[in-house]
Amino acid sequence: FFYSPAIFLTSYGFFGQEKYATKVKKYSDLLGLNIGVLGPSATSLSLDRINEFVGGKLKMSPETSLPSLLQKTANNNYSVAYVNADAARFWIQRHRSDLLEIPNLGEKIDYHFVFSKKAISQKQFDKITNDIGELQKSGFIEDVAKKYNLKSSVVK
Repeated sequence: FFYSPAIFLTSYGFFGQEKYATKVKKYSDLLGLNIGVLGPSATSLSLDRINEFVGGKLKMSPETSLPSLLQKTANNNYSVAYVNADAARFWIQRHRSDLLEIPNLGEKIDYHFVFSKKAISQKQFDKITNDIGELQKSGFIEDVAKKYNLKSSVVK
């Protein structure tokens, strides 16, 4: 695969009702809680790494739909959800949910465009990479980030 330069910066994070979110300060506080996670996905792989850190004792329940996962967490079907933090914040705002983000836990990630080497050549990928660089320099990526309340990977 070809990976573009990073486009946006984000993170995975934990979200839950106040009664859970305010009690979780460190990963070991998640033990015994039912954690909903979108999976199989990169998010669930991230939670697998956290699970290894706490001795493999987290109770994880995979879901295939982000809106369903967050709604079930809002309805207390899950103690907390582990999801893309930007997507969760958007969903919470849109649905006026009272889910809270648990601060300082999760994993920082960046988004890239990924292309199959079977579908495009190195020359085509080099042109795409150059075009992405031009979009970053022009401020377009930053404008898109602001419009959707994201963080651009462009360093100022």
